[in-house]
Amino acid sequence: MRPSRCRNRFPSIIAATALIALAIGAEHTLPGDTTSRPAAAGLTSHTHRCLAVLAEGADATSGWSQRTCATTPWSETDARNDLLKHLAATPLAVRNSLHDAVGNTMDTAKVIQASPGSYLAVYATGIVIKLATSTDLVNWHYVTDLDTSATQPYIAQGPNGSYMLADEKYDTNGVTSGSSHLYFIHYSNLSALLAGNSDWFAIPPSNQSRRGDRFYSLCSEGTPDIHGISSVGRGFVVVSFGFHYNAHCGAPGPDREGHGTFQVTSIESSTGQATASWSATPDTPRDNAVADIGYTGSRGGRDDITWHDWRFSIQEAQCGSLITAGCAASVKAYGYTSWRYVMYDYSNQQAYPVTVPASVETVNGAVAACHGNPKMAAVNNPEGRPVLVVTGFIFGPPGGCVPSGTIGGEFLYVVPAS
Repeated sequence: MRPSRCRNRFPSIIAATALIALAIGAEHTLPGDTTSRPAAAGLTSHTHRCLAVLAEGADATSGWSQRTCATTPWSETDARNDLLKHLAATPLAVRNSLHDAVGNTMDTAKVIQASPGSYLAVYATGIVIKLATSTDLVNWHYVTDLDTSATQPYIAQGPNGSYMLADEKYDTNGVTSGSSHLYFIHYSNLSALLAGNSDWFAIPPSNQSRRGDRFYSLCSEGTPDIHGISSVGRGFVVVSFGFHYNAHCGAPGPDREGHGTFQVTSIESSTGQATASWSATPDTPRDNAVADIGYTGSRGGRDDITWHDWRFSIQEAQCGSLITAGCAASVKAYGYTSWRYVMYDYSNQQAYPVTVPASVETVNGAVAACHGNPKMAAVNNPEGRPVLVVTGFIFGPPGGCVPSGTIGGEFLYVVPAS
């Protein structure tokens, strides 16, 4: 089918421009991960390739004529290639070795928009999960601590103005490594979040055969991302999430992917712990897709987005014995230097390498091609224009991909989303 055209009362078209809107995308029926959920925030195509036209005979300064437009949906391939192009675009802003205003490192940061011109970020400083706010996406002001003995935080908005934090929490308080499990904390509204006052928390059910609150691993599950939160009445919710699990404890991986849901059925008033029904499934289609393009090592953090009504995910993965263009033959398989980004397409169940802008990979003059813990969000910038905010972590010395004396750490970059 050929793209539809805008028509107005004038017989010829003088000029045209493409428009893009930022909104919540429609959900597609997807193979593999079949969990029911609202789609992730991103670009939607209700104004897909809608053309605005000038009146015949009018000069270029006379303004746009009134018009009516039909829409043509983006194809999956076009939407995927458009997202890959934006992820590699020249940034409007870059921050390396990201810190908040009081000097806390903002490792594994997740950014969301709270309201027009107001943004939130959750991040790890050591084993403490912190919250910051910003009005410009690049300068961040520490607000409060949200959790301890944890890392890999993720935040999402829920029904009725609520928020949910997910993180990877260590089984033992105060440790900086070791066994870990998923942990979810709920906040009834923005004020409660800013004050650090949660109303309940949820952890997977204790599994004696897994030696803890885990689904598949004997030692470690984490890097959660939240795919959707929906209300089921009486203030309770259903939460859809992704995670990784260590499939071979006692060795450095391999970490593999999973997804699951839980539905809250009651909350213990004395402790605040939620009772919930849980389910989880290994994300075999995703693991196979990533391995098929040469990333046969561990996989970890991921983040979903809906882009032109199609659902995609950016994730970290390690190069393996099959070397791709993004993984030079000199890269040691399964070390820190082998971590790269890939995109998973839920619709065709295939994966694609992701290119990061050169200005993001250059740290103090050193090019750092290895990076992990990717997250992204489509938001409106303070001027109301759609942008894509991407965060990730560059592995520094020792064992990383930047020279000794060079600091790696979290990066953030912003690119136009139109």
